[in-house]
Amino acid sequence: MSTIPQDKLELGRAILAGGAVTQDLLQRELEASGKAGGVLGKALLQAGLPTEAELFALLTRTRIPKVNARKTSIPLEIIRLVPEDVARRGKVLALDQIGKVLVVVTPDLAQADAFAAIRQATGLLVTPIQCLAEGFDEVVAEYYQRLADSGLAPVSSAPAGGGGDAFGPAGGAAALQAIPEGAPDEDEFFRRFMSGGPVPADEVLM
Repeated sequence: MSTIPQDKLELGRAILAGGAVTQDLLQRELEASGKAGGVLGKALLQAGLPTEAELFALLTRTRIPKVNARKTSIPLEIIRLVPEDVARRGKVLALDQIGKVLVVVTPDLAQADAFAAIRQATGLLVTPIQCLAEGFDEVVAEYYQRLADSGLAPVSSAPAGGGGDAFGPAGGAAALQAIPEGAPDEDEFFRRFMSGGPVPADEVLM
């Protein structure tokens, strides 16, 4: 259970929803734009934003689940959320949509440009799950060929205000069937938090 005050929790979520801005990034952008000496720039620098080192220290504790992309069945209604050129160039596939969060699968987690492109194209927040690199390009090609054959129109962007359930599987008929891959403890983590069942009460995510 989080001990963060509700107002701070809401502020934190709002800031993250806009994209993580660190003290280092703000300093670089202010200097590049020539606005480092301005009143607003000075005020923002005093806001106490986290440094990149502080942010990265938190991220080192993040556990990324792994999935077998070849054996995972992804609904085409989800695949179509990411434009094909973005998926091929960034080696990324849409895996599932959870409200305003788009879960993607990729063999390479260091995909800042690809994730940014997906966020811009969909209007959704993006979080990754990892898979093996071997055969991934073929999996991407197969899904988009099936999408082309299906006649489903690609979705170019999310509606204003976020994704909601607008892009969910049609009629709820299609559903993600993901196959965990990795060490037993990682697989258990995946099943507990990526399944359709409720999150255990003592492990509620913030």
